[in-house]
Amino acid sequence: MTDRLPNIPIPLKEGDREVSLDLQAALNQVYDDAGYENYLYIDARPNPPLTTEQEQWATGLLGRLESRCESGQRAEQSRKWGQATESGTGGI
Repeated sequence: MTDRLPNIPIPLKEGDREVSLDLQAALNQVYDDAGYENYLYIDARPNPPLTTEQEQWATGLLGRLESRCESGQRAEQSRKWGQATESGTGGI
């Protein structure tokens, strides 16, 4: 997904102020909290193959994720998820 997910309105009772949900922020939070970056196989080639434009986008994104992991921002969570995976619980 190269485009940002939208904000969507959340229906409330009549008379309540309007609120919205930032879907991209929600997805990012779930992804970060769940440690999904530990399950990416960045060495595997996608099937079907990406276009040149998609490949450039994906390469940039994966580079940022890899840098983030190497910087230790998620070291503790990665360790925890790794232990859960090794123990067969899958971290979920």
